[in-house]
Amino acid sequence: MTILYLTRHGQTEWNLQARFQGHMGSPLTERGINNAKNLSDKLKEVEFSKIYSSPQKRAYDTAEIIKRDRDIEIITDDRLKEMNFGEWEGVKAEKIKKNHSQMFDNLWNNPLDYSMESGESYQDVYDRVIPIIEEIKNKYDDNDKVLLVAHGIVLAIIMMYIQGRSIDNLWKEKVLANTSLTIVEAKNDEFDIKLYGDTSHFEVEK
Repeated sequence: MTILYLTRHGQTEWNLQARFQGHMGSPLTERGINNAKNLSDKLKEVEFSKIYSSPQKRAYDTAEIIKRDRDIEIITDDRLKEMNFGEWEGVKAEKIKKNHSQMFDNLWNNPLDYSMESGESYQDVYDRVIPIIEEIKNKYDDNDKVLLVAHGIVLAIIMMYIQGRSIDNLWKEKVLANTSLTIVEAKNDEFDIKLYGDTSHFEVEK
């Protein structure tokens, strides 16, 4: 059995500004850094076999914070990158909603009808993300613990797969919060969710 610890990168400047990040990005905020440190405290006694991370800076920086000075390898994999939003990247959501209302609505309400010539579809993301989950599940055993640091839509796809849902039901669950913690036990073809989107380690907002 492999135990997966799943988290989303820390809050970023563009998260605060409601800008689409995708393959672009912005630095972690002070809150993003602090909550990553709090998650690191929460997981300090967990003996991870490996850490897998998106190579994008906001995810890798989060993985480094959680890792601390522990001797654990961080493996970066392009398949864990966030969805490519093409020309929408760096643009505020309110502007996209105004100028591309139907496609913006499809993104959140009709996933099968969402498509971007300059970006990826949900199926594109699924096709690159799920194989690495299967690889990790099959590579590790004996209660190996693996931390995976990724992005909002990537994690939504992973949880959709784990729960046996289809893409048209992708947004049955909300986007996992930045630096929230989800724990899943994976054995053979079965998944058992032990913790979902936990935020008990978050700093108190002032």
